[in-house]
Amino acid sequence: GQSAAAIIAGMIERGDVRTEDQVDTPARPDPNAPLAPHYPDSLFSAGVTGSVIAEFVIEADGRLLPETLEIVAATHPMFAESTRRALLATRFLPATLRGQRVAQAVQLPIRFTLPREQAEAK
Repeated sequence: GQSAAAIIAGMIERGDVRTEDQVDTPARPDPNAPLAPHYPDSLFSAGVTGSVIAEFVIEADGRLLPETLEIVAATHPMFAESTRRALLATRFLPATLRGQRVAQAVQLPIRFTLPREQAEAK
C-alpha cells in the first residue's frame, strides 16, 4: 500500500484536496467536540512533556480520511498513539472555498504540556 503522505500528495496533485493556503476557511476540530488527546498516565506522572505533528485529510463532510492519517513527528510513541486515537474520534468542520465545503490536507501540531503547578513540583 501507499504511504499516507503519498496518498495525500496524489489527492492534492489531482485537485481532489486543497492545502490550507488554497482555502478561505481551513478545516478545524468542531468547537463543540474539541480535540482532546489523552495524556498518557505514565508520561504525565513522570512529568514528560512533548509534541506530535499529524497530517491527514478532512473530507468536505468533515470526516477524517483514516488512510491519510500519518504521525509525521512525535517526541514519544505514546503521544503519537494517543493523538492518532483522538484524531480518529474527533469531528471536524470542513474547509470552505468560495462558500463551498472542500476537502483539505491538514498538518496539525499538538502539544502535551503539564499544568504549571505540576511542572513546578518536579
